Amino acid sequence: MSEPSKVEDNPFTTVEFVEKLTEPEISKRHSLMTKAEARHCVEAIKKHAVSLRQLLVELEDRRGWEALGYSSITACLVSEFKNSKPVLVRELKVGRIEKHHLQVPIGTYLESQLRPLSKLSSPQEYQPTITKAHQLAQDAKLTANHVAQAVNEKLNPTRFAKRTSPSKYKVGDLVRIQCLAGALPEQHLWNGSWAIVQSTGNISCVRVLVGNREVDYMADDLDWDDNSDAEFRVNCERLLRLWKTELEPIEQTVLKELQQRQFFTELETQIVTLMEAKRL
Repeated sequence: MSEPSKVEDNPFTTVEFVEKLTEPEISKRHSLMTKAEARHCVEAIKKHAVSLRQLLVELEDRRGWEALGYSSITACLVSEFKNSKPVLVRELKVGRIEKHHLQVPIGTYLESQLRPLSKLSSPQEYQPTITKAHQLAQDAKLTANHVAQAVNEKLNPTRFAKRTSPSKYKVGDLVRIQCLAGALPEQHLWNGSWAIVQSTGNISCVRVLVGNREVDYMADDLDWDDNSDAEFRVNCERLLRLWKTELEPIEQTVLKELQQRQFFTELETQIVTLMEAKRL
């Protein structure tokens, strides 16, 4: 019997290949993995995840579900895979979008990256929205937040209509986050906090450092803070140093509250000093 086809050649020509997906490809030993074994395991998982998505799209496009007597691909997944059906439906949806609407190889995107596209009313909006998301990401890795922001812009055109000029902010500026209606949940999370500008784009997208993460905002979601205030700048730098350490949940809550202060009270200053003594 000839060797089963490989994923790179044609994953849909032999039953042997499908069966091979369920065969263990790593050691059955109970000892801890070596780095090489762990890397092999991760790469095998990645390859099989892409193959799974490819097989699902093939099952749908070539009406394999009909050949098995089912009324739809969903009915097939429910009956054949039971508890795995939700995951398979999501993977099928992403593979369908990649192949039929984005015209990219199946497996190009993570399921989580394309999930925000479900809010759009028409598949014809997928391609321009993903293009806009890549523009928002600039040179950074595309994330679900970039896609969600591009979707949000598509759904709220009046909010973003005049955002084509370069940002008025520059790297290092201290700004106050004041989100407008229609902002994303992650953006609203830091509403009222000060932040430091990390980068700016030519579509008025501003990336800021707030707390322990970088978040993208539109320029109109930000207000100037008094950058000339020396005490404010010192407070900013003190909190930023603390955010970079391993913090307990209660410490994060305290810092998030202080993130909205421009001046510390005597008690707040003592709290920050105690945290610095413990963490720095």
